[in-house]
Amino acid sequence: MYSKPYDEMTRLEQKMFWAVREGAMLHELPMSEVDNPGSDNEVRWPAEQPEDCAGVLLRWFDEGLVGVMTTEDERDLPSAEARRVLADHEAWSSTHSLFITDSGDAALI
Repeated sequence: MYSKPYDEMTRLEQKMFWAVREGAMLHELPMSEVDNPGSDNEVRWPAEQPEDCAGVLLRWFDEGLVGVMTTEDERDLPSAEARRVLADHEAWSSTHSLFITDSGDAALI
């Protein structure tokens, strides 16, 4: 079972952690972003390689920590379909979003 405190995660794992917690759409994952812009707590996240994002998410998916849902109606994808969507980073779009499972909520802290 995956168990790594947030402060021991790599920068990419931390970025994926927040993407999962926020229910990000898949196409957003590789983009650069800024959290808390203009504040003392501003964090700048660089653009990522989609295959690197997929690697982290597939590992967490295989551990049962994250899932994929349709963005519009928040319908959970069946496991095989969700894994195919995560693995095919070239097809990531706004139609699919991440969610954290109950196991993920306990493990990704």
